[in-house]
Amino acid sequence: MFKEQMNKIKNIFSKGIDGQEKPKSEKRKIENLVVFLIILIVTLIVINTIINGNDNSSSDSKNTPYKELAQLENKTDERKEELEEKLENILSKMSGVRKC
Repeated sequence: MFKEQMNKIKNIFSKGIDGQEKPKSEKRKIENLVVFLIILIVTLIVINTIINGNDNSSSDSKNTPYKELAQLENKTDERKEELEEKLENILSKMSGVRKC
């Protein structure tokens, strides 16, 4: 039964629907399609493994972008406070300026 099915599939690819043999250009097209599909599948698998590999390594690291952003905000807040103090000192030394 299995051999009969394989022979039918083989005949379909080797001969046309009418039972006449296909020209070489049509055989070549089928071969090219099969090779293209194999390359496409391999490429998709490789891309998938690369993407999944990067996700695991970034989640394990302690320096996430959110943590870096929070640290950056803390630094800018400290700088703002320093600048406000400096400006307040300068303005308090000037005559004719009220206390802020």
